[in-house]
Amino acid sequence: MLMSKKMFVYEPSEACRLDSILENKLYLSKPVHFNDISECTCQIESIDKSSIPRERLIEAILSIYDRPFDEVKHNPLLDESIHKFMIAVLKNELIGTQFDVLEKIIKRVSGALIKCFISLDNNNVMWSHYGKNYSGVSIEFEHNFLIMNTKLTFIKTISYQNERPCFSLIDALFKPQVVFDELLLTKHYDWSYEREQRLCVFSGEEYLSSENGRLIEMPKNLRVLSVTFGTHCPFDYIIEYAQKLRSKNIDCYYLANYSTQRKLDDVDLMNNGENLRKMINEINRVPLVYK
Repeated sequence: MLMSKKMFVYEPSEACRLDSILENKLYLSKPVHFNDISECTCQIESIDKSSIPRERLIEAILSIYDRPFDEVKHNPLLDESIHKFMIAVLKNELIGTQFDVLEKIIKRVSGALIKCFISLDNNNVMWSHYGKNYSGVSIEFEHNFLIMNTKLTFIKTISYQNERPCFSLIDALFKPQVVFDELLLTKHYDWSYEREQRLCVFSGEEYLSSENGRLIEMPKNLRVLSVTFGTHCPFDYIIEYAQKLRSKNIDCYYLANYSTQRKLDDVDLMNNGENLRKMINEINRVPLVYK
């Protein structure tokens, strides 16, 4: 699937959600708090199933990694403690297995900070699930992923599969970026209707030590284009934040019905939103027509 340059986040109408946008910050979460219980998990394949003799594989691994950590080519899956543990296991200096190494790698990957975006604009299901039954907001972002992507910060599209990814220690050591991507970017096929894209940030102990998530500065080449307030969003919330957002040159809209977004202007917001209140009252008075 081609990656869209425009992405959306559906949020409840809580002050902290838009305050961070006004401060040019972005809140990222840990995968452990996501809805899919299989996030950042995998099946582990034994090294002994490889067609290459175990001794030759270990020799090849040691030729790359059996050096001081700062001399080893940077691998985002490894930190120094994992590096030392892995070498000790391979040299049989510790009672441990390749599974212990992979578990440490998976634990480290699960410490990445993630922001989930949806490719669907004004989607009823997203408004219902994440926008608190149309009482929240939809935030429109635009990004340039070609400039933005690095090994440790990237936006990529989720892959939806019926099975969890399967790796061996060999995969983790010789194809680290593949393992990294599949652990962070694989969800069960049942979630495919979301058409999700993810911003993943994996850099530094200050990120990994955070328990739940944290605010970061808005990444370069990622910007907020607009905010749409849901049909049932509290009126005072709309007035307060529409004025603040528009002062930052962020367009604001009101979701008048399931398919119509009304752009808010100065006239709508003047006199404490008197014209907007009239419009909302008129919308609420329109009866449903059943054919």
